[in-house]
This record gives sequence, C-alpha cells and structure tokens, in this order.
Amino acid sequence: DIGSDSDKVDIIKTKVFSGVYSGSQTKIYLHELHVQRGMNWKIVCGVCKESISDLDGFYILKSDINTKKIIIYAKFVDKNISNDSKCIIYRPNTGKCNKKMKLDAMKRNYVKIDNEKAKTYWEWFYEASSIQCIHKFRKGACRQLKMGMKCENGMRFRTYNVLSGSVLSVWKTIEKSLFRMNYDAKIQIVRLVTTSDKRVVGCLIPNSVLNVLETMLEEESKSTKILALQREIKSEEKTQIVPKSSRDEESPLKINKNKKKFMRSSSEASDCESDENSESDDDSDILSISSMNDE
Repeated sequence: DIGSDSDKVDIIKTKVFSGVYSGSQTKIYLHELHVQRGMNWKIVCGVCKESISDLDGFYILKSDINTKKIIIYAKFVDKNISNDSKCIIYRPNTGKCNKKMKLDAMKRNYVKIDNEKAKTYWEWFYEASSIQCIHKFRKGACRQLKMGMKCENGMRFRTYNVLSGSVLSVWKTIEKSLFRMNYDAKIQIVRLVTTSDKRVVGCLIPNSVLNVLETMLEEESKSTKILALQREIKSEEKTQIVPKSSRDEESPLKINKNKKKFMRSSSEASDCESDENSESDDDSDILSISSMNDE
C-alpha cells in the first residue's frame, strides 16, 4: 500500500493512453502521485501518552557517529515483555511503520535516550527530510544525486508513478521498457486511497523507466488508432462497392419474374386486339343493317 492512515495521497496529474490493445478498445492511465507523510514532535508526543511499557520511548541508531542521528519512537504492543516481543515503530520522516520490530533487534541496533535530547533530534530530522534524502542527511552526499538522478529515499514528500487501467493488455510493453533500461527488480502491484477517497490499483513504475515507458505507450496508442482507422475505411469501402457481376448479370429468379411479366403483358395485348376486332365486327354489322333499311 502507498500511504498509511496518516499519510496524504494526492493525484497531481493523469495521462491517458487510449487505443486497441489485445483486440479491444481500452484505456491506460498513468498517475503521478504526491505523498505527504511523517510525524512532527507534537503528534509523536500524543503517542507517548499512550505508553504501556517502560521500554517505550525514543531510540537512536548506535552506528550513527555524526551529530545527525536517526531517531525512532518505539511502542511495545504487550505489557509482558520478552525477546520475541514486538513494538510499533514511528519515524519523523515516514510516520508509523507497517512492519514491527522485535525487542532483540531493538537492543542490538538502537540505544534509548531521554525526551529532551529526543526533541532536538526529532525536529532536526523532521525538517531535513522535507528537502533531503536519507543518504544526504546521514552522509552529506548521495550517489544518485551526483549522477544527476532523482532520489527521494526517506523523504517526507515523495512522488510515485502508478500505471492503472487495463494493465495486462500492455504488459509486454512494460516488460520491454524494463529490459531496455536493464531494470532487474520486480514490478510491484500497489493500491492506494487518495484524500478525495479515490481508490487506485496498478503497477508502480520506477523513475528510471518512466520516460521510456511513456514514449512506448504513446507510440502504441498512435499506431493502434491508425490501424483501427484503416480497418474502418476498408469496411466502409466493402459496403459501398457493388460487384460487377451483380450489376451485369441478372439472377434466375429475376429472369423468371421478367418472363412472367412479359407473358402477362402479351396476353393483355392480345385481349385488347380481340376486343377491338369484335368492336369492328359489330360496327360492320350495324352498317350492313342500315344499308338494307335504306334500300
């Protein structure tokens, strides 16, 4: 999960890639997320009031020899403490941690300090983590920053890129982008809830792969749209063009209909001629009768 209960997750911008992927029209969404996390001194003091064990308190790393100390607050879950007992860890830069720590690991790596010293270290770390990565804070330098790359490891403000939507339809494209950038780590499936109560599930895209993947998705989106348009044009041409054989040659059924129509018209014409002949015969009879009367 990206963002705990106390973290603020906001979608800064979303880029949509639409096209025909895997034979169907679908959309892919590339979200840029901004996560604000961490705990200031006032909030952690509120957690201190809920202490149930004498071992609860502030601890610093034993390995830190500089003045900049990595400080945590440990709160044990059970009153009956043993080496297998676990505690909840709170940090100035990341807030409440999802993973609990055992007591033996705590004793091995950390040493407890009083609250007065803890306040100085806590506020120092809290402010520095808003502008510096953990490497810069502890060692004064960061390898990725020297190489001109971005490093947000351990910072209170982090930016994530999540690809959501029909991700499986472009899974091969994701693999190609990872292979091109020689990225060996596994892709993480993440879920998150924004401050506006929007739920997003998708793939976490590393910063080193982002530009390559974005370019490949844009190219695929354009090519799929062109192919879809060409198919549409071809289908329209097929419906509009009538085959020559259907224009020049008449079907047997049509010939029979025309033949019947011709025979019907011929019979009607012959009937008309017979009627005319009968009328002419009647006229001749009338003329002959009238001539006899005259005589």
